[in-house]
Amino acid sequence: MKRQPLRNMIQAIFFVITLGLIYMIYTGILMLAHQVCPNAAICFGVEGLKSGNYAFLPAVIAGLVILISTMFTGRYFCSYVCFFGTIQEFKYRLFRKKKRITPKISVLYEQKLNVVKYIVLAFTIISILFFSIRLYQNLCPAMVITTLNQITWQSIVIIIIFTVVAYFSSRFWCRFLCPFGALMNVFQYFGNLFKIKRLKIQRNMEVCIDCHLCDKVCPMNINISEVEIVQDPNCIHCGECITRCPKKNALLENIPK
Repeated sequence: MKRQPLRNMIQAIFFVITLGLIYMIYTGILMLAHQVCPNAAICFGVEGLKSGNYAFLPAVIAGLVILISTMFTGRYFCSYVCFFGTIQEFKYRLFRKKKRITPKISVLYEQKLNVVKYIVLAFTIISILFFSIRLYQNLCPAMVITTLNQITWQSIVIIIIFTVVAYFSSRFWCRFLCPFGALMNVFQYFGNLFKIKRLKIQRNMEVCIDCHLCDKVCPMNINISEVEIVQDPNCIHCGECITRCPKKNALLENIPK
């Protein structure tokens, strides 16, 4: 099976599973979203360090496994598993129809906005360590979609981001706001420090015709055509660049030597 149909199938499977879990939360079978949300590695993981009481330990462990795997494979979780990533991708594809050419934000603004998710991550950790975990939960998308019967103004803001901004900018949440995405990038940074070889997109300079289509279709707004090996930790390995490339084997996904 070709890569994109396979990825879409995997996304669909995890999307249905997540919908089932959301249903279980609304019907009271599960108590909170963070019983099954890997982002619990941040909120309840930090809360555990603070209090010594590790609530929702299976979800915390699952989140840590994903974070550690990121050091070897990159952010596969974002493009294959994440419920919010799939929603954003679907909305953007629906809006852009078959074009799916990502409107480019200048490199300068992309870099400035890219910092925001690290600020969100820091806010999350600080709010839990020194204030209350509830402060973060009011802004957590997983909590928002599972507590619509207790909607707050913070929830409304999050919903607006997902329903409006996602139409105009591909994976806005993933690129600029997701604290789990920021933490995955931090783990990749530590992987680099320990010289752990990671799966990366590599450009075959002898085959590439410099058409820059890979830059245009990248949902994470990475300028792939400017480098031989994509080192950017924001790469989610969606394979759009490889699939849409007009030259076979001009872009490869492997572990660089």
